[in-house]
Amino acid sequence: MIDAVKAYIAAQRLIEPGDKVIAAVSGGPDSMALLHILRDLSQESGFNIVAAHINHKLRPQAEQEQQFVEESCRYLQIACYSKTIDVRELARQNKTSLEDAGRQARYAFFNELLQQLQADAIATAHHQDDQAETVLLHLLRGTGIQGLRGIMPRNRDLIRPLLQQSKQNLLAYLQENQISFCLDQSNQDQTFLRNRIRHQLIPLLQNDYNPQITENLSRLAEIVRAENEFLQQIMLNYWTQLVCSQDEQGLEMDLEGFKALPLAARRRLTIMALSAVGGPAGWEARDVEKVLDLLPKPGSAKILQLKKGIMINKSYDRIIFTSNWQKADVFNIEVTIPGEVVLPDGSRYRFMLTDCNHINTDAGDVYLDYDKLSLPLVLRSRHQGDVIQPVGFAGHKKLKKYFNEQRIPFRERDRVAVLASQSGEIYALPGLCVCSPAAVDQQSQHILLIKRAADENNGYNLKSR
Repeated sequence: MIDAVKAYIAAQRLIEPGDKVIAAVSGGPDSMALLHILRDLSQESGFNIVAAHINHKLRPQAEQEQQFVEESCRYLQIACYSKTIDVRELARQNKTSLEDAGRQARYAFFNELLQQLQADAIATAHHQDDQAETVLLHLLRGTGIQGLRGIMPRNRDLIRPLLQQSKQNLLAYLQENQISFCLDQSNQDQTFLRNRIRHQLIPLLQNDYNPQITENLSRLAEIVRAENEFLQQIMLNYWTQLVCSQDEQGLEMDLEGFKALPLAARRRLTIMALSAVGGPAGWEARDVEKVLDLLPKPGSAKILQLKKGIMINKSYDRIIFTSNWQKADVFNIEVTIPGEVVLPDGSRYRFMLTDCNHINTDAGDVYLDYDKLSLPLVLRSRHQGDVIQPVGFAGHKKLKKYFNEQRIPFRERDRVAVLASQSGEIYALPGLCVCSPAAVDQQSQHILLIKRAADENNGYNLKSR
């Protein structure tokens, strides 16, 4: 057993000499086997080990289990760090299951210790049977190739040194070395899907279909993991080509380039985008299909809302994935001439009077015939039913149609400034167009000049027309 785990650690490069490793120890058979195996290997391979235990306060035995782990560590001369968290209350506050709340609490504590102790890795006791359960769990939920990888030997700071060992092997090791452990009766609670897979589905598959099902599922995970790594390198090239922008709140991807890819590549890129914006956990095949189903639909106003608060919008030539879709503030500001207007997004417009001799259309400024305007003016958001008559267009058209023609992204439309009279006649969309009722002509004498400040920050930079 020790030699097999040592070889696996070396093959997967999980621990190097001089590393400090935190062993996650619940007191159950798996984690006690991990603790003893790592203790023996640490002396032989030259790395350091400490233990971490979390008391979830979910069962009467929790205090006894914490005491058992601490005493075991004292006997082995291993430093032990324990923490008590009311997981039931945490689940209530976060509106999540006890299982999820417990997992979040554990890994938050482990990562806190990782930073505090300047450790190199957190070792958990996941084994071959856990791997088989995870592959089946992902299959039942509807997964792609990445889900069939199951539990990874290494996931950033998390390592699983026992992943190739069966539960039977671990129990035999404990018995052979007379190592005590605790039994968590909640592992028998078949209200949890994973426990039903463990106690019902896998025994059924072993007895009626294949006695080696656990080993075969574990081997499948290894094969898929290697092939996935190869495919991921290809996908990273596509990602570099197609992602136009990315920040902490979301990303935008080139739509036409995305649509030209094979279906398999589109699916994998979608998972990559969802993971980049909303974290890798919890995404399912149906989430990917919902995104792909959105893309052929006409228009740019459709917004798909998925779990974790992630929203997706197909906006002309872009696919937008975001975790922070904020509707723009509505504004309606009376204009003082001369004067300046600052919009909610920080855009600044200055208004002043000039004459025909000072018109410079190359500067991107807006010029209107002041004598044609009905004062006072307002700079406002769009209104339902707005119509405009852009210069050069014979009739009127709805503002919505104009936005469609100009391919203004849906989420930007409420940020476009509309210069109008108080009665609703639109004179200009500064930065986009001037309307015929206010256009400068040969008879114009007094000119209203609108200059947009150079430090604009609303992300929309179109020259006037």
